[in-house]
Amino acid sequence: MKELLIYAQAYIRLNIQRVIPILVIGLLLEGIFWLLMKKGYTRYDDKPCKSLICGLLLSLEVGFIFVMTLYGRSPGGERKVSFLPFESYVKAFGQGNVEIQLQIIMNVLMFVLLGAMPPLCFKHFEKNKEVVLTAFMISILIETTQGVMHIGMFEVDDMLGNVLGAEIGFGAYYFATWLKKRSLSSSDSSKNTSAFSL
Repeated sequence: MKELLIYAQAYIRLNIQRVIPILVIGLLLEGIFWLLMKKGYTRYDDKPCKSLICGLLLSLEVGFIFVMTLYGRSPGGERKVSFLPFESYVKAFGQGNVEIQLQIIMNVLMFVLLGAMPPLCFKHFEKNKEVVLTAFMISILIETTQGVMHIGMFEVDDMLGNVLGAEIGFGAYYFATWLKKRSLSSSDSSKNTSAFSL
């Protein structure tokens, strides 16, 4: 665990210079989100401030994903491809490779907000299948770009981790929505009960 934390700290120090590109891409995407909001495609049409904050978080998340996976990578020699599912998981946890453990954790965490934010931002993303399909398509785009441009490895395990992260994010959104509906219904029933007692 200590070795994993050391790798994580080194990873953060190495990638701190990517903050500016993330902000630039995020703000550009927020401009697109603002246009979509004006056309009525977003969830909180009646609350523009809430809608813009949700959009900003989603835009920064998408910027973060693309900068961390594609930006600033120099092309390597040969094309690397791994279609074997769970190969990196065996290396990471079976053989104790801490660097690959960190990559797996990052692949999952990177997509958590991508699973939670689209349902908060857009009316269309209320169902799990839309969120999973979006995460899967973005992951395929990233992995294909990395493979074709020789700036990384096309790896099925990365896509599995990305989709798992989006599922965790959507699960958190769904659970929070369920809790909110439950608390609203219980407060409504307590109001009805007090009205009957009068």
